[in-house]
This record gives sequence, C-alpha cells and structure tokens, in this order.
Amino acid sequence: MNIPTRLTTVRRPAAVPAALMVVALCAAGFSGWATWRSREHDGRAADSAAAVAAARQEVLALTTVSKGTAAASLERLRLGAAEPFASDIAQSSGALQQVLTAQDVTSQGVIVESGISSIDADSAVVLLAADATVTSASAAPAVRHYRMSARMSHVGDRWLVSDLEFVS
Repeated sequence: MNIPTRLTTVRRPAAVPAALMVVALCAAGFSGWATWRSREHDGRAADSAAAVAAARQEVLALTTVSKGTAAASLERLRLGAAEPFASDIAQSSGALQQVLTAQDVTSQGVIVESGISSIDADSAVVLLAADATVTSASAAPAVRHYRMSARMSHVGDRWLVSDLEFVS
C-alpha cells in the first residue's frame, strides 16, 4: 500500500475568482440602482401627494365661501396661488365679495376625488372633482358639481396653483 507523503493541492483556474468578482460587482451595482430607483419613486410619490393636497386646499377654499367669510376665503385662496392665478384672484375678489353679499350666497364645498395627471420637478397637473351646496336668498339650495384642472407650480418648498380651469 502506497501512502502519499505529500498532499496535493487542487488549483482553481484563474478565471473563477475573476468571475466571482464580476458577479459581486454586478450584484452591488444592481443593489445600488434598485435603492436609487426606490428613493426616486418615494420622492415622486411625496411630491405628488403634496401637489394634490395643495390643489385640494385651493379648490376647497374656492368652493367654500359666504358673505361673512368671503374676504378670508379669498385671502386664503390668494396665499395658495402663484402667478398668474394670484393676480386673477386679486382682480376679481372685490366683485365676488359684492355678489356674495348682495345675494346672501353661501357655498359649502367638498372634494369628491383628486389625482395627479402629470408631474415633474417644477410643475404638476392635478384633476379634481368637487361638489358644492349653494344657497342664496333668492334660490333654493342646490348641489353643483365641478370638475377642475389645477396647474401647479413648485415654488420654494410649496406647491401653488398657477392656473385653475373648469373642465367638462
């Protein structure tokens, strides 16, 4: 019986460590890419939520007014607006207050639905559906249904309405 006196070592081919290194680098690269995409998605989701919340607040301020709260409602509306919408509000607020007072109008709004139509770093379009129960001295209470498109502008750390359109 022959017993080897020396242990033989098994040699790995040089390609195996190189292949393992390539696999490890690819896995690390994929992991980094997946993390980056996840954070980018989370950031976009947060921006979308903030833009929708700002648009909802503006439409609610527009649809919830009365002669007693008209000045405060219009000021709240103006503070959530960017140009050119802010100028439109300033120009029409006096006439709107006169109509609300003369006809003793009260409108109580509620946002039915809202969502992002499009968004990028500086702007967004939010679509909204709102209902308002409107009463006045000369008419019975009526529910009005509104569909709106709000163009949003990212100004500083806030989303502001730069244009608001009624859509059908």
